Amino acid sequence: MEKIKLRVLHIHVRKEYWELARQKIKFWEWREIKPYWDKILSKNYDLIYYYMGYSSKKRIFHYDGWEKQTITHKEFGNIPKEVYAISLKEPF
Repeated sequence: MEKIKLRVLHIHVRKEYWELARQKIKFWEWREIKPYWDKILSKNYDLIYYYMGYSSKKRIFHYDGWEKQTITHKEFGNIPKEVYAISLKEPF
């Protein structure tokens, strides 16, 4: 019997954002539109491993794709910015 290898997108975030996702308050993970994320998000995934920092503590989500959004957030200087919004809507 062949093992199926799942494709996993690994995302590391600060504890505050990890907690918001755990509490089902945060449904998107935002990333700046840059060549690095262009390359990462051009692939297909099955799951997201959503880590608290660089610890082994993680939440697992079904990968449900991404969309472009314009947001105003402190991480992006509190000015409107177009970003990749990765869906965290479907916990595994």
